[in-house]
Amino acid sequence: MSINYEEKNKLIYRYLIITILPKIIFGIPILLIAFRFFTGFHHNQKFYFTIILTIIFLEIAYYIIHSLRLKKFLNLNDSDSLYKTPIYTAFHTGLNFIFFAPIIFLLLNHSQKIVTIGELLKGVWHIIPVGIIEFCYVYCLGYLIFTPLYKTFEGVKFKGLSLTEKFLVIIVPMLLFSFYNGYILSKSWVGYIYFLLYIFPIYALIRFIKEPIYSLAEGFDKILSGNYNLSINVSVVSGDELQVLKDKFQSILMLISNIVSHIKESASEVKKLAENISTGTKKLSTYNEDICNSLEGINSKSHNIRAYVELIKRYIENLSLTSKEFASQTQILNNITNKSVNLANTGEEISEEAVNMIQRGALKVKESTKNLEFLIKSFKEVKGFSSMMGAISNDTNLLALNASVEAARVGEGSEGFNVIAEEIRKLSNDSAKYLEKMTENIKEMNNAVLLFRVNTEENENISLEIKEKVEKTKTTLADVSESIAMTMNLVDQTPGIISDVSDSINEIKEAVILVTETTEKQIANTEDISIITEKQIKTMDVTEKVAQNLFKLSEEMIKGIEHYNE
Repeated sequence: MSINYEEKNKLIYRYLIITILPKIIFGIPILLIAFRFFTGFHHNQKFYFTIILTIIFLEIAYYIIHSLRLKKFLNLNDSDSLYKTPIYTAFHTGLNFIFFAPIIFLLLNHSQKIVTIGELLKGVWHIIPVGIIEFCYVYCLGYLIFTPLYKTFEGVKFKGLSLTEKFLVIIVPMLLFSFYNGYILSKSWVGYIYFLLYIFPIYALIRFIKEPIYSLAEGFDKILSGNYNLSINVSVVSGDELQVLKDKFQSILMLISNIVSHIKESASEVKKLAENISTGTKKLSTYNEDICNSLEGINSKSHNIRAYVELIKRYIENLSLTSKEFASQTQILNNITNKSVNLANTGEEISEEAVNMIQRGALKVKESTKNLEFLIKSFKEVKGFSSMMGAISNDTNLLALNASVEAARVGEGSEGFNVIAEEIRKLSNDSAKYLEKMTENIKEMNNAVLLFRVNTEENENISLEIKEKVEKTKTTLADVSESIAMTMNLVDQTPGIISDVSDSINEIKEAVILVTETTEKQIANTEDISIITEKQIKTMDVTEKVAQNLFKLSEEMIKGIEHYNE
């Protein structure tokens, strides 16, 4: 509870003033009327003034005492003392009327001689019922004023008057006052007015019982109306059995809240578990489908393996036949190898002879080349002679010309010179023609010799290349001869190898038979596993449906529990 200073003062002031007002409004008039009309007192202003002054003095003391007391309790947040304040102030009010007011009046009367002792005792009999009804009023008013204050003390369990005690606190004063009012009715009609004083205590008693019951009923109504708010705080601060009932109600709500929390947690766990189961079953179904597909693939491959094994068996049988044929072919190969060795040796000898012949041909070519060089040299010398003969022919022609000139100069006696000159000129011309033809022939022969020389050089180069190739052929034939020798060695070893191969083929046959049997068993086992896997897939489907139902149930449970707001 947190109340500031100003609010505390207002609360104290309101409480004390409201609890004082009934004494001023009802108490003093009742006393004055009773003293005047029912005790036989004559009109005495001094008496009235003394009564009023005494009541006011006691109320001032009441105000001061309880003001200090309430400030102290409010500062200390003493909820228990504050809860007992209405009964304390009610007792104080009753004592003021029943005990303190008569004593003060007695003291004043002793000094002032206001009334006689007999009149005083008669007046006290009237003041006691007024004190009792004022006690009832102050308790009811005080409790009603402090009820909002009590509600601010959250979590505080008040221990106050029980319902029976509250009933007695209100009913007993009313009964006692009713006896007094009966006496008043026997004297005057004023007693009917006093019946109005019963209204407020009865109203207060009804409120004391009704408000806590209504608060509890409101809490139940909220829950029963579908607003499952488990954090409902029912405000009951009566300190009696109704507050105990409210505490039990709050405890039940707390218990239900804890149960709901546990159910929520359990539902969430169930939901997660259902999700995990659903996810797991889906994964298992997927895995099982993959396994089933894999098994189908394995089964298919097993059938393929069986077909391949059958094919291998046929190949092995063919290989067995082939090995037998290979044994017979090996002998033929041996014969062929021997012939190949002989041919290789013969080829090597022929290559040797070819190399020798090429070498001899090369020597002949070299000699021919030398002769051609000499022939070319001779052609060059003949060509020189032809040049000389050309020069001589020219000189002869010039000589014939000179002879003709001399013959012409001599005249008729020169006919013999003319004939000679003509013959010389004719000889010179013929020589020139022959020399020209001879020169052409020499050129043609020279060209033919040069061409022959070129061909001879090319033949020499070709012969050298042929020699190199023949030598390589010789080397290759030697390698072939060695390879054939190695082949012969291998051929000699082939019968043993063939025997080993035959044994291996037999072992492979046995292994293939074993593989065939194993494959058959694997196919059978695969089919069994496929059947089991299909059953497992069906089981997983059922499990998944159960998990989904469990998931839906947990969601419905969570939705249902969500109504219970904490």
